[in-house]
Formats: sequence, C-alpha cells, structure tokens
Amino acid sequence: MKSLRLTIALLAALALLPAACLADPDRLDGDITDATGRWKYSLGEGGATITYILEWAEDEVTVPREVDGHPVVAIGDWAFHLCDGIAGVTIPDGVSSIGEGAFMGCTGLRRASLPNGLMSIGANAFTDCYELRGIALPRTLASIGELAFDCAGLEGVYVPPSAADIGEDAFGGCEMSELRGEAGSRAEAYAEESGMGFAAEAYGGGEALALASGAKYVFSSGVGGWSNEISVGAGGEFEGYFHDTDMGDGGDGYPNGTMYERRYRGRLEPVGRVDDNTYEFRAALMEADGELGDERIEGGVRIIIAPAFGLELGDALVFYAEGSETDYMPLAFSDWMCMPNGWEEIPPELPFRALYNATQGFGFGAY
Repeated sequence: MKSLRLTIALLAALALLPAACLADPDRLDGDITDATGRWKYSLGEGGATITYILEWAEDEVTVPREVDGHPVVAIGDWAFHLCDGIAGVTIPDGVSSIGEGAFMGCTGLRRASLPNGLMSIGANAFTDCYELRGIALPRTLASIGELAFDCAGLEGVYVPPSAADIGEDAFGGCEMSELRGEAGSRAEAYAEESGMGFAAEAYGGGEALALASGAKYVFSSGVGGWSNEISVGAGGEFEGYFHDTDMGDGGDGYPNGTMYERRYRGRLEPVGRVDDNTYEFRAALMEADGELGDERIEGGVRIIIAPAFGLELGDALVFYAEGSETDYMPLAFSDWMCMPNGWEEIPPELPFRALYNATQGFGFGAY
C-alpha cells in the first residue's frame, strides 16, 4: 500500500504545530490526562466527560469516541473555552450533552458536527463563535440553554421538534431574521416571543437523501493505485469498494503484484440541515464482505481483504451540493478535492456534489 502511505505522510507533514487553549488551572484539578496527552477528562456514571483539550496539531478537531477505554458521553463546561484556533469540531455518537460555555470564545469556529443522540446544549455553549454560519441540530435534541448560540454569523437554523426547552435568548445574538422548524413546535413559539420570523417546514431528512443520492463518491489522491468509492441510493443506502495496488509486491503464484480490497455496504443516516446546500449524515449499519487478512489469487495477482480506508461506522459526513461556496469549507476537504482534480486551489463554487468525512478529515467527490 505504498501509494496510500505516501499520500498520508505528505498530508501529515503539512500539519500545524501543536496549539492549546487558555484555561483556569484550578478548574482542572483532579481531572485525568488521557494516554495520548491530548485530553483532560473526568469519570462519571456511564463514561467520560471531556473537560479540556491540551493541544492539537490541526485546525479541525475530532473528539475521540473513547478515552483510556472509557466511552465519551459528554463535553464538559468550558471544555473548549477560548480555543480560537479551532476552525471545526466533530463530536462523536455517544455524546448526549454539551456543557455550559463549552465552545464560548472559539472565534474561529466555522463548523461543528453534532451527533445523533445529543440531548442538551448548555447555556452560552457557542457564544462568540463569530464565524459559525450554520449548524445541524440533531433530531434528538431536547434542550437549548440561554444564549447558547449568541453568535452573530449564524443563519437560518432548523430547530427540530424534539427541542421542547429553548432558553431565553438562545439565538439572541444572531443576525438571522428567522428560525426554521415544524409548525406548532416550541421553536415557532420561541421565534414569536423573540420577535423573529419563522419558516414552517418539515424536517429535511428526505430532502437531504434526495440531494445526495444517485451518485458515486470517490476518495482518492488522483495518483497511484488506491481509491474508495461509495454509490448512494435513494434511501441513503450505499455500497462501497476500496482498493489499493502494489504491483511491485509479487511472488510465487502472483507475479503481477498485490491488491488490497474491501467491499462493504451501509446507510447514510440524516442528522440535520446546516443550510440550503449543506446537510449532515452519519455512516450507519456498515457491514463488509469477507474477513480481514483473507487472501486469494486471481489472474496472477494476490488479493488481500483490508480495511476500507476513508470511512468507518459512525463517521460524521457533511454533504455539499453542487454550486456550494467553498470559502468556509475545511482545508482538509479542499486538499482532497484539489489533488485528484489537479487544482492548485479549490474553485469558489464546488463543481460537483461531495461528502466530507469530518471525523477523519477526508473528502469524497462525486465525479
């Protein structure tokens, strides 16, 4: 898998130097530092609460699904407070709450992927996240705290009907003129109380699947012999095929080299809408053919079943419609779009549909 390793090594070399947030040291007394040295956490019933990020080497941060073997179930109060160097954050499935002020003062935050299963967002959780223009609120969300989204750039948020508790001025600092949600929901009442407009519409899960379906999305460097391709059907079901070749790795019975492959299938599960061109999904119900490491020989080529690099169960996927403005798209996504297309930089508008694996920082283009 030489071409794949070279691609990953090249991208790793482009990473930024480690950075850290400002924090009150007294607040961290008694918290545990995980084995990687990146995270502070506390333990409670059900699992771990992330209380602080010690350092990161890129502007996109993915919260781990577990720390030291403990499932991550919450983002604690002030966990990312004043982390103004973070442009994007992905929170994994299993997290049910985001604490007070968790991302307050993250002035450079442009993207936040929230998991299905999230129940509550605390007061001031995203206050002063000036660059945050859109966010997909999951259908499981039950409560939004006071001033949770006091961030000027936020536009046209869809509030799911599950959100029965919306705190005072939850969207108070936003410049948007209206909320979106179902007629008769708490979101409609909140909009009226706050003097905001309200656009009544059904949850857009079906619309999201319709936009994303009927295409083959390809993750590849554009050079060498590896790619991961997923074909998405009308109901969000997909079939995937990963392959990587090393024609120089031959031997007795396989003079034509070695190929690594994986055939798999799954379903895109809608999370919510960010804006008219952007939706979020989770990769769900994934299963694959064969057992890892199994080998066979066909046409003088040794074929080994390997992991499907680029997509795993539970990964957060951001869908961009054709024509989406690219200014606010993550740098990692832009890099993966530029390489296979031979672009020096990504064009102002995306010329095709695409999926960004926000959990792993990879891009799939629908060519």
